[in-house]
Amino acid sequence: MCTKVSKEAQLRYMTSWFQEWSEMQRSDFLEVLLKFWAPPDKLMNGLLSEMENLNCQGSDKYPSLFQCRIEIFRKWSGTWSQSDKDSFLTSLKDMDGKFVEKYEERLSALMEDK
Repeated sequence: MCTKVSKEAQLRYMTSWFQEWSEMQRSDFLEVLLKFWAPPDKLMNGLLSEMENLNCQGSDKYPSLFQCRIEIFRKWSGTWSQSDKDSFLTSLKDMDGKFVEKYEERLSALMEDK
């Protein structure tokens, strides 16, 4: 059974999960954010993360909790408005300003390319 989760709850879940993640997981999540939120035409220069294949196909291993949460983020964030995205980034900035600074630097560099 699938339960519909409000956007407000989605944002709270994602913020809570982000707090639990290690630096390595946050670094992986940065790549996911860039892939999903940067303009598609700016991603053609090879910015394709290994995170794209998180479902562990062909493997006997189950996906990790982190991988499951990234998959949920992908599904949820596709329905978020720009205001929702901005709210999420503001929450992340309050928790880890350096993470958001890194995201903005990378996004800015992508936008300057081409």
